[in-house]
Order: sequence, then C-alpha cells, then structure tokens
Amino acid sequence: MPLRPPSRNARASLVVVALGAFTSPAAAQMLDPGDVTPSPGFTLCVAPLPPPCVETTKKIKAGSMCDQNVQAYIRTMFQYRECHNQEVERAVRESNDVIDRWKCRQGLEGCRR
Repeated sequence: MPLRPPSRNARASLVVVALGAFTSPAAAQMLDPGDVTPSPGFTLCVAPLPPPCVETTKKIKAGSMCDQNVQAYIRTMFQYRECHNQEVERAVRESNDVIDRWKCRQGLEGCRR
C-alpha cells in the first residue's frame, strides 16, 4: 500500500504545533533579549497534492478535468519549488548576518561593518 501525504488538516495541525514550540515562554527564556534582533520570520511552503486521477490506469484526454487538474498541479509545484528557493536564500542571508554580527562583536577578521 503506497504512503499518502498527510491531509491539509493534518499539515495545518503540525504547523500550529511547530509554531507553538517556537513561541512558547520556555523557548523565549532560552534567548537573551539583548542579543537577539527580531527575525524576519519564515515562509511556509506547502506542497501541492497530486490530483487523484493520475493514479488511474485510464488514458487522460487532453482538455479533460483531470488534464486541467494535472496542469494546475504542475504550475503549483513550480510555485512550491520557487517558494523553497526563496526561503533558502532568506535563511542563508539571515545566518550570514548573525555570523557577521558575532564576528564584529568578537573583533574577528571578516567583519563586514
């Protein structure tokens, strides 16, 4: 039996739990407010679900509802991939800024300020 991706409701629940872990008072106590600048946050990239009609053995006719759903899935998958690319770039910029602030604070070489 093939594994299926979690439902949208299950993914939404996971997001709420994950966000709760980062916004809880216990998590806030681990951070020194004097050392932390506000984070620009992150972008949640939600993977599209493939249309169920592709699992059938029937031939998909051009212009059919299934064909339209597959075309929409492909467009959405490209948007999903672009979302991930943008999130990786944002995370790299943020980590580079943190490293730079640390180097400057320590008086180390490579400080960009």
